Amino acid sequence: MENTEIARRLCQIADLMELHDENPHKVGAFRKGAEALLLVPEQAVSLASQGRLAELPGIGPSLKAQIEELLATGSTRLWADLQGRTEPALLALLAIPGLQPRLARLLWERHGIDSPAVLVEALLAGRLRDLPGFGPREEQALLRAIARTIA
Repeated sequence: MENTEIARRLCQIADLMELHDENPHKVGAFRKGAEALLLVPEQAVSLASQGRLAELPGIGPSLKAQIEELLATGSTRLWADLQGRTEPALLALLAIPGLQPRLARLLWERHGIDSPAVLVEALLAGRLRDLPGFGPREEQALLRAIARTIA
């Protein structure tokens, strides 16, 4: 498993943790760990086999264990647990690049948006402008992000 794949999974875990209002420090730790893996020239598998994962900035014992589990199995129990507790609609929305977890939850809770297709309809109709800080610029950014995932 490449560092980019591990970093992507750590960010996905952080997104799900944020979605479930888990400790912001833990969420931040997963994001920092992902960043550390992207910045190091060596592959995590090599670092792990040498017992050097914890030398990376931001990789403590808990995150080290998550990375080692990812390397060993391709997944983690934490990832599976978070996915199991998350509505499928929210998982679909989180797959849109740039759509933050809190906004995904807000779209689902307030507007019943349960897929990228329904989100596109709502964006084109201007139905989301009642959300705080959400206007035409945010609509266009989301439409471009959705288009990139479809293309």
